[in-house]
Amino acid sequence: MLSISIIKDSGAASSYYEKDDYYAGNGEDPNAQGQWYGKAATALGLSGSVDKEEFRKCLEGYLPNGTSLGRFRDGERQHTPRWDMTFSAPKSASLLYELAGDKLVLEAHQTAVKTAINWIEDNAASRRKLDQTSEGAGKKIEETGNVAVALFNHDTNRNQDPQLHTHAVLLNATQGSDGKFRSLHSKPVFEQKMTGGNVYRAALARELQKAGYEIEKTHADGRFEISGIKEEIINAFSTRRQDIEADMKARGTEGAKASEEAALRTRNKKEILDRSDLSTAWKERARTLGFEAEKQVARSSEQTPLAGPGEQRAALNSAVSRLSEQEAVFTHSKLMGQVLADGMGKLTAAEAEHLIRDEQKNGNLYASKLGEQNA
Repeated sequence: MLSISIIKDSGAASSYYEKDDYYAGNGEDPNAQGQWYGKAATALGLSGSVDKEEFRKCLEGYLPNGTSLGRFRDGERQHTPRWDMTFSAPKSASLLYELAGDKLVLEAHQTAVKTAINWIEDNAASRRKLDQTSEGAGKKIEETGNVAVALFNHDTNRNQDPQLHTHAVLLNATQGSDGKFRSLHSKPVFEQKMTGGNVYRAALARELQKAGYEIEKTHADGRFEISGIKEEIINAFSTRRQDIEADMKARGTEGAKASEEAALRTRNKKEILDRSDLSTAWKERARTLGFEAEKQVARSSEQTPLAGPGEQRAALNSAVSRLSEQEAVFTHSKLMGQVLADGMGKLTAAEAEHLIRDEQKNGNLYASKLGEQNA
């Protein structure tokens, strides 16, 4: 799952991300609060562990290369820090990591997060720039293909349930073809949210399968859980989800937007509890429910057989059929997201991309003048 929220206060954000038990992204520094990632981060010399003060300056638009981003209004410089893209693992994966300590689950999640960010770089990173070459000079969009992200891994939700997730803090900065850094164009990032989330899910499903786990799709939008963990166990450790659903039911609302609004209304203030006490409480709850996470991990000794070309092709056909019923023209990104949702656990974003390109070459899909993929 991918959710995106706007960061409005750089000072509060830099303090928030150092709280609780965030982990270093790749083990370079066990005391680190996060890790830099992305092509723009590399270009800025931002690598390895995130330094709090440097992070705060970057959020404010003061980049390490001396660039100051923002615009002046009424004599005051204004700069939006930008976004918190939060990637959340399925509850079943969180339970196996937290209760049984399976680090392969954590590694699978981290790989999936980076895969999704790579995709967002290629498909949503852009900036506005002045166009003086065409008639009626104005602003046009330049696809830049690079972002700078600070990754903070975390393992609990606001109700103190096990919940493995990563805050990918996306700086409001990208490097243009002229080598200069400017603010990101925000619209594509939000437009690609659903597909970006499914790129993450598909990568996570593949990595979990490599670790020996079978996955089971639970919702048409691509959500899944690891097979063999009963729904009652999932629900018992999903009190945050229960709060959101109860709020929606009371208001008679439904859908993704209503869910996001309910999540904001029902947010508890995040408490910092002793990690060992939390672990003890989780394991006692699991014992009461008869859930033995270690045995679940022990059964995942061999790589799960992957789907064949026929199953992957079926996912593409299903996606094209579904989208064609809704609209005559649909974007390449929307098709990607639907293929991954329909074939969750059967193919990755790269494999879906290959299938779509093959269909285009065979004349079954064609690109419109607007560069969209049509059926």
